[in-house]
Amino acid sequence: MRVISSTICFSKFAQNAAIEILSSAAGLIRNDGTFQSILSSSHIHVLENGSLTITVTQKSDAGYYMCETSNDVGEPLRYSVRLAVHSAPQIQTSTQVVHVRKSEEARFSCSASGDPPLNIVWSREGFPLSLYPENRYLTRESEGRGVKISEVVIKSVQRKDSDTFTCSASNPFGEDKTTVRLIVQEPPDPPQDLKALEITSNSISLSWSPGHPGNNPIISYIISYRPDSGRVCT
Repeated sequence: MRVISSTICFSKFAQNAAIEILSSAAGLIRNDGTFQSILSSSHIHVLENGSLTITVTQKSDAGYYMCETSNDVGEPLRYSVRLAVHSAPQIQTSTQVVHVRKSEEARFSCSASGDPPLNIVWSREGFPLSLYPENRYLTRESEGRGVKISEVVIKSVQRKDSDTFTCSASNPFGEDKTTVRLIVQEPPDPPQDLKALEITSNSISLSWSPGHPGNNPIISYIISYRPDSGRVCT
């Protein structure tokens, strides 16, 4: 029997791949130690020439397959092959947006499933967090219920920490990614370039340039003035 696919190693097809087993007879699949005839369906196709094609392979397709060919002369010929279906990583966490006040602690995580060895790496602007100085970004990993969880902890977040962080999960069979947008919120910076545009006997027009909004919409401005008496009014 020949296996026709992107790799000659039949035991290392990735999940959701399409495989074809070429033989001169319909395939047989073993169930609890015995072989049962395979009937064509939308998932498994037995062609007229005996080829067996499995589309969008799943974990349930793993096992031993046997082909048998016979004619009126001699005993039937049989050959079996084992199919192992491996799972590429799949991120279980969708894209997130995390809001944290300045100087507080930020925590965000992603979880992934897939065949081992499963590796999770966090990055920012294309660089792994482990390369950033001062050990600002701490990562912790845990496992449970068939998934691996990776958490990022940032002590006392600052404005410069506002950015998009990428969680990448990989194993020998593929890669998956998701992102977390961290928004550090703080009081706005004071306005700049305060100018008097027009002054009359009873009015004044002012202009200014807004400062950094602190990642929050600026709701209002408070204007104060000091008359000749020296008392501040608003």
